[in-house]
Amino acid sequence: MLPNYFLIQRSLPFCSFITTFCIVMTLLIFSTDFRSRYYRSYNRSLVYDFESYMQESPFVVTSIQAGFIKPPRPRLQNVTVLKPNTPKVLLTAFKHKKGGIFIECGGGLVSDTLWLEKFWGWRGLITQPHPEDYDALAASGRKRAHTARVCISPTIYPTHATFKQTSRAEEGRTTVIPCFPLYSLIQAYNASSVDLLILNVVSKHYHQVLKTIPVGKISISVIGFVLKDSDDSFEGDDDPCCSEGIEEFLSKWGYKRLTDCPTSEISCYFSCKSPTHCPTVED
Repeated sequence: MLPNYFLIQRSLPFCSFITTFCIVMTLLIFSTDFRSRYYRSYNRSLVYDFESYMQESPFVVTSIQAGFIKPPRPRLQNVTVLKPNTPKVLLTAFKHKKGGIFIECGGGLVSDTLWLEKFWGWRGLITQPHPEDYDALAASGRKRAHTARVCISPTIYPTHATFKQTSRAEEGRTTVIPCFPLYSLIQAYNASSVDLLILNVVSKHYHQVLKTIPVGKISISVIGFVLKDSDDSFEGDDDPCCSEGIEEFLSKWGYKRLTDCPTSEISCYFSCKSPTHCPTVED
């Protein structure tokens, strides 16, 4: 019996070490944030397949229609609309037109297109790449607005971007979102002409986005910019509402400024000077 007692005594430090090691490793496993390395996305092979096709490719257009554009979900809740000041400018430009078509890139819950939709019967397509913002938009109950959880490519080719989740339940996760050329999205919505195009500006790529629009193949009556909170500062020529470069660029396309610069609003608009077609190249 005595040897067994000493054997037990000698094994106690080893057993204590093993127990401590197991506890520490268990705590490390449960505390490690594996979510930061987890990607929730669309079929990523499909996203990357898009990148070899140009914006007018039927494959890109039909794929957007089949997998990304979602119909309105009007039954979830009623949308409360406050009448902002900006639509007065738009109503004047459109001469109180009913049933117009809009394309809004990066739209949210508050928008001039919402006012036009509710009071003047407009319809359109809204894109929003950020997962949480898109979920809120899709559930907002807009009756005539299709939605797409995509971003806008700054080139004539599709690409992709990653967005970090911000909600507590999803914090640390990264979502891969496809980015399609603007013209591809307009084609996918089956719009041969657009009354109002709005770009919600969160970066300085808006100029590149405009350059991807093929002149002579699509008619856009009014182009608008909405300044969003962003890490980028929009000052001087970076501000689309006051940029001489943007004004000169759009002027060559046949557009004129509708709003003053600087403006007290977060949005500004340029309208087509021609009663027939814009954008077009002026001499």
